Amino acid sequence: MTNIKTNIGRIFYKEYYNYLYNSQDETDLSIINKKIFDVVKGKKNIESIGFKQKINLTTSYPGLLIGSGYTHETGEKDKKDEIKIGFFFDYTSGLPCIQGSSVKGMLRSAFKKANGKYVEELLKKQKLESIKIEDLENEIFEGKDKSIYQRDMFFDAFPISTENGLLGNDYITPHAAPLKNPVPLQFLKVLPQVEFQFNFDLKNGIIKADEKEKLFRQILLDFGIGAKTNVGYGQFEQSMEEIKHAEKMQAEMKRQKEIDDSKKRLQAIENKKIEEEKIKIAKREAEAKERQKMLSEIEEKKNIERQQRYKKAQEEGIKALLAHKDMKSFNKKIKSWANNFYQQPYNKCIKDIKLQGKLIPQKYIEEFIHFIDKIYEIEQNNNRTKKEWKKNLNKNQYYKLLTFCIGEKANKWF
Repeated sequence: MTNIKTNIGRIFYKEYYNYLYNSQDETDLSIINKKIFDVVKGKKNIESIGFKQKINLTTSYPGLLIGSGYTHETGEKDKKDEIKIGFFFDYTSGLPCIQGSSVKGMLRSAFKKANGKYVEELLKKQKLESIKIEDLENEIFEGKDKSIYQRDMFFDAFPISTENGLLGNDYITPHAAPLKNPVPLQFLKVLPQVEFQFNFDLKNGIIKADEKEKLFRQILLDFGIGAKTNVGYGQFEQSMEEIKHAEKMQAEMKRQKEIDDSKKRLQAIENKKIEEEKIKIAKREAEAKERQKMLSEIEEKKNIERQQRYKKAQEEGIKALLAHKDMKSFNKKIKSWANNFYQQPYNKCIKDIKLQGKLIPQKYIEEFIHFIDKIYEIEQNNNRTKKEWKKNLNKNQYYKLLTFCIGEKANKWF
C-alpha cells in the first residue's frame, strides 16, 4: 500500500475545480498546481507491491505522459496556469498509473515490428531459436487453448520511488495558424528519475516465465510507453536499484569466477603433481622390473652355466673314477661294503668311506653320489638290480650316508 496519504487524483480532478469556484482569484491556478506538484517532493519511497514477476524501470528525461486523452479544462481562455490536458490516476491510491491493458497492448505491438524479426532477434540474444513468433504471440496475449488460470496476466504499473519529486508540468505549443502566436498548453507529467514497477503473473509455455520477463524488459526499454513517445516522453532506463543489483551480481559473478579459476588452477597443479608422481612410480616400477628381469637373466644364466659345469663335472668325474688306477681295488671294496652294509655298524661304513675318499681327487667329491649310482650298474653285472641292491640296505642308514656324503662334513673329510 502507498505511504502517501494525499490522493493526488482527487486533488487533480475534484479539488482543482472546487478551488476554481471558491477562490477569490478564479484566474490564477498556480496555487492548486503547486499543491499537486508538492505532494511528493525530493527523494521518497512511495510503495512496494508484491507480484510474481516485477520489472523496475526509471523514467528518463523529459518524463512520462499518461492519460492525455482525458478531459481537464474549463474551456475558458482567461484561466491562468490551467492544466488543460488530462492525466490518469489510480482511483484508489491516487497515484499515477499505467494500466495493465496499456502495458499489454504496447508489448504486443512490438511483436508486429518488422514482421516479427525484432522479437526474433531479442529471443536469439537469449539463445532461444526456432520459435514461431506468431505462436508465441497467441500464447502470451490471447492464451490460446489455455484456461484463464494458465494465461499470462498483466497488471497496472505504479511508481515505487522517486529521486526528485513525482509530478511536474510541461507545455506544448500547437500552431493553429502559421502567422498567429501559438497558445501554450500546460499539462501534467511524471518527472524523470521516478522508478516504476511493472507487474506480471507469467507462466511457463513455449518459453519460460523468466525468459518472457527478460523479453518484456527489453521491449519497454526500446520503445517506452505512454503518449508522445516519438518526441522522447515515456522512455525508461534501468532503475538505480537494478543497476546496483546488476553491478553487485557482476561483481559476485566476477568473484565467483576468480574463485572457480583459482580452484581450477589449484586442481590443475594438484593433477600435475599426481601425474608426475604416477610417472615417477611407473618409472620406478619399470626400473624395478628391468632390474628383476636382469637379475632373473643373470640367475638363469648362472643356473645354465652351473648345470653345464655340473654335467661336465659329472661326466669327467665318472670317467676319471672309472679310469683311476686304484679303481679296481676301490670297486672291490665298495662292492664288499655294499654287500655287508646292513651288517656293518654305521660308523664303520663312515670310516671305510674316509679311507677310500683319499683315493678320489678333490674336484670330484661333489659327484660322489653319482659314482654310487654307477656302482649300482656294476652290481647289475652280478644279476642284482638297483632296486634289489637298495632293498638289501638299511634305508635309514642309506639316506643318512647320502646326506653325509654331500654335506659340509664330507668336504672337510674328503
